[in-house]
Amino acid sequence: MKRLFAAAAATLICTSALAQNWSAGEGGTARIPAAISGTAVAGGQMQCAGGAWFLRLDSFAASMEGVVPAALVIDGSVFPTVANSVAGGIAVPGDAIEALKAGNKMIVTLGTGADKLEASFALRGSRKALEAAQASCGPALAAGQPAETKPVATPTETAAAKPAEAATAAGPAQENTVTQGEYAMTAPASIKAGAGLEVKYTAPDIKDARWIGFARPGDRDDAFMFGASSYVIRNRPLMLTAPSQAGDYELRFVHQKEKKILASMPITVTPADPASLDAPQMVVGGQTFDVSVTGPDGENNFVAVVNATDNAQARHVWLVENLRKNPVKVRAPSKAGTYELRYVLAGGEKIVAASQTITVSEPTPVVVPALEAKAGEPFAVALDDAIVRANGDYLHIAKADATADDKTGGDIYVPFSGEAKFKAAPEAGDWELRYVSPIIGGWAIRGRAPLTVK
Repeated sequence: MKRLFAAAAATLICTSALAQNWSAGEGGTARIPAAISGTAVAGGQMQCAGGAWFLRLDSFAASMEGVVPAALVIDGSVFPTVANSVAGGIAVPGDAIEALKAGNKMIVTLGTGADKLEASFALRGSRKALEAAQASCGPALAAGQPAETKPVATPTETAAAKPAEAATAAGPAQENTVTQGEYAMTAPASIKAGAGLEVKYTAPDIKDARWIGFARPGDRDDAFMFGASSYVIRNRPLMLTAPSQAGDYELRFVHQKEKKILASMPITVTPADPASLDAPQMVVGGQTFDVSVTGPDGENNFVAVVNATDNAQARHVWLVENLRKNPVKVRAPSKAGTYELRYVLAGGEKIVAASQTITVSEPTPVVVPALEAKAGEPFAVALDDAIVRANGDYLHIAKADATADDKTGGDIYVPFSGEAKFKAAPEAGDWELRYVSPIIGGWAIRGRAPLTVK
């Protein structure tokens, strides 16, 4: 959990409030400078796609389990949200964008209790950077509408229809409603393990973090079952994923700060439906491929490429995808070999519901141009548009004799098209510019060339 923000997550920093400005990036992104206090974060970016926003912090790692509570605090206004270990990002509620443009400081928090992490960022230049990103983003969200990006555990119209479709096939699902004071919840009386379910609720105006999720009877009031809980946002129905194990549970509405149960109801989880995978037996390294899944349809369940010896909880950043859509697009490691493809039920304890062996071939090499640049100054890297680029591809500035994970001189996300705009290493000398893609436990160098920094 403590690797969420950065490799040195326990390190505290306190830099000058006169921080580097936010800046506009490529493809609907806004670059965020280093944190000014709290957990050490070198920077990050906000990305906009189709009107939805999410936040990625540099060196964000997927060491947490499933969905983790998060919040953006902008000049004292709290915007509760979630961070997702699979996508490696934090959902940004749509109504937080104007606050980010007009604000002075953003505090990002992740987790609760002893594992809670917090970092503060100056918002100087945020309006210009966000508006530039928004211009290439697509339709804006309506006021009050939360972002529905990959990291968010909130429903889409398609996902919300799943329980209704299933109920039609098997007869109407019995629902229970509980009302306790100003809080009410409506949910099925029973659900199959790993399945998706819709929870409707009513609550007074939500200005601080509250969540709905599964717990075992007798668990402490604030017990958060990863993968089977979600934060609430303005009385909008939630799509939850049922626990992976059958048994008797409680569905709870919880106030995070006060660690208090606001409403609860019993719910029975019955054994899961059988699951299966349909995927190619051989794939090209570094490329994505389609995986069709049958069985439990909970959105927090995931398909992952792992080593056959990995335990059920194993998930390797960029090589895993939640069941937001079916078929699921999963990325192959950029290293040839034999791997295991798994469908894992993610509510609470992780259970491998289906698996198959896949063979991965060598990835396609990438031609990186030899370049010269001035120390600390921006420069452009032209990349062949024929290259199949994917989430997780980076450019690193590294020492020529360093290991594949070295990025001493800096790193940047590879854009999905066009040239990459980079900033040269701060030190003059002979460097190496590398195109890297993820493998299990690290990176593969797919292309490299000299970079002379003057």
